Order: sequence, then structure tokens, then C-alpha cells
Amino acid sequence: MKRLAQVKNYTASCGLYCADCNRSKTELIALASTLEKQLHSIRFDKYAAYKAAASPEFGEYPVFLQVLQAISGLGCETCNCKSSEVSCHTRKCVLSKRLQGCWECPEVATCALLEPLKQRHPFLEHNHNCIRQFGIDNWHNQRGKHYSWD
Repeated sequence: MKRLAQVKNYTASCGLYCADCNRSKTELIALASTLEKQLHSIRFDKYAAYKAAASPEFGEYPVFLQVLQAISGLGCETCNCKSSEVSCHTRKCVLSKRLQGCWECPEVATCALLEPLKQRHPFLEHNHNCIRQFGIDNWHNQRGKHYSWD
């Protein structure tokens, strides 16, 4: 079970739970980057080309490398809302209104800043209701699914 401080720290200003997002998995991203560098340093592309004659799956190495590079490039690009550099428009708005998060704002239902998030995360309003009902320290067990396969 997450400690209460962690729950609050993982709750973004917009109402998303940061720990749910694959972009927040810094260990995974670092491992992918390390693997990519290691493969490059041993010139694995040459080995894969050589092995492809006997094992056709090695012929797919360039595609694998593209996916690995894409994973390495992941990171919390959408909000970065917990950093000291406030680059998230939603967080800027919340801070300017002296709120804990969007769930406290009377204009949340019609907020244009949240529209792009609502399209990708249709449960966002559910999260806001859960935070209001259970409090920022206790809402996470009631939150909506972050990904459709969860």
C-alpha cells in the first residue's frame, strides 16, 4: 500500500495519478537506454545481420532498435508537473488560483486546458470526483483506469 505522502505526491494537478503512467517508469526508460548503448557499443547491428541468415527474426533487429529508441525517449513530457520548473499550463493555472488541483476549481467541467487530457483519459472527471469524496490522501484506490487494458 502506498504511503499517504506518496499518494499526494503522485497526484498531479490535473487529477491524473502519475505512478500509473508508463512514462513515469524511470527505471524502465533507463534500462532501455542502457541496453541501446550497449548494443551500439558492441555493434550488435552487424551481428544481427550475420545471424539473420540462420535465424530470420534477427532480420527484424532494425525494427527492434527503433522501438528500443522510442522507449528510451519516453519520459513525462505531458506535464512534468512535480518539478520546480512549472512548464505545465494546468499546473500554472492551479498555482495561480492557489488550489491543490483542478478538482477544487469551480470551472473544471468546462476547462479548455483539460480538454486534451479528457480526450486521452476519459476517466479524469471520475478522478476529480474521487479526490473530492475521499480526499487527496485516500482517493487513489478508487481512481479510473489509466490505460484501456488495465
